[in-house]
Amino acid sequence: WGRIRCSISLRTCDFFNIIYVLENRKSRHKRRMIMKTFIYVTTQFEDMHSYPDAPEEVAFLRVPHRHMFHVEATIEVGHLDRELEFILVKRELDKMCSAVKDVIKTEAKSCERFATYLARALSKKYGWLIDNTGFERSREIIIKVNEDGENGAIFYSKGGEL
Repeated sequence: WGRIRCSISLRTCDFFNIIYVLENRKSRHKRRMIMKTFIYVTTQFEDMHSYPDAPEEVAFLRVPHRHMFHVEATIEVGHLDRELEFILVKRELDKMCSAVKDVIKTEAKSCERFATYLARALSKKYGWLIDNTGFERSREIIIKVNEDGENGAIFYSKGGEL
């Protein structure tokens, strides 16, 4: 600590020396690349919603209005030989999208709520995988829901059944 208190130039020099040492220590360790494979399916559904607490600048959102909600579900797979078949996953997602309109009955439906519901439903159905080492582990699931192909929400889950 004596050197650090001596002068500004030594503090700066010590700081850069510490950074250099840390960077060299990192480069000596073997770096492991993490690679994962995902599938994704897309669908869309029509629904009405409103935003009752919308700010004054967008007060028109307070009344119910129609959107085409676009959904993309990205699901981690454990191997490269069609662990999850696209068509079957898409059919399940379509069923879940039909159900989401009945489950979320409030007018204050949002992309965030749709994404959370769909992520939970997908996690319940596909939450675990057997990886290439034979161990069972939680599957990563990413759901994107947007209004009319423009603005939306992303929900990310890593942790089995939600």
